[in-house]
Amino acid sequence: MKSRAQFFFVILICLTFFTACSETPDSGADVDLPDASSPDDTDQQLPDTSTINDTADENDSAQTACGAPCTGDLQCDSGRCACTPGLTRCGDTCAQTDGVCAVDIANIAFSPRELTIEVGTSVEWTNLDGATHTVTSGTAANSPGELFDSGSLARDAQFQRTFDESGEFPYFCRPHAGSMTAKVIVLEP
Repeated sequence: MKSRAQFFFVILICLTFFTACSETPDSGADVDLPDASSPDDTDQQLPDTSTINDTADENDSAQTACGAPCTGDLQCDSGRCACTPGLTRCGDTCAQTDGVCAVDIANIAFSPRELTIEVGTSVEWTNLDGATHTVTSGTAANSPGELFDSGSLARDAQFQRTFDESGEFPYFCRPHAGSMTAKVIVLEP
């Protein structure tokens, strides 16, 4: 019986709320509405939005030059999404990192799992887990460790590698090869 009473109480609350929200002021209510015949209202000027539309058109044409909208902090520059000079591209973020992007190893995962950088950028992995991990290039089945291998990384240990050529570089953790995989995508500057 208690659940039926709760049900009707909820219905009552909902109906009360709906009725209160849908009421309109009656003719006797004090509502300040502008008088349409007032000369002051007819002399008002609308703001000029032509500059806003011009700016939007410039941004749209710049984004089209890149083939797709640039995300995050990236801006379209010479037909590609890039950071402003002096900043390092770390995924969709542009940061003052002296050419080093960070990847965390936490909860038995690499974060981010996919990182896009430019040639000459370094990636630094930090193990934040209690478990030992590795950062090993390739896959467990295809060329494991051929390009780089951190060896065992205990908690708070770091490994850094500079990527001097463009391409996609998959990597994995040897002890957790079935679940810990990621990749670095390196673009020409």
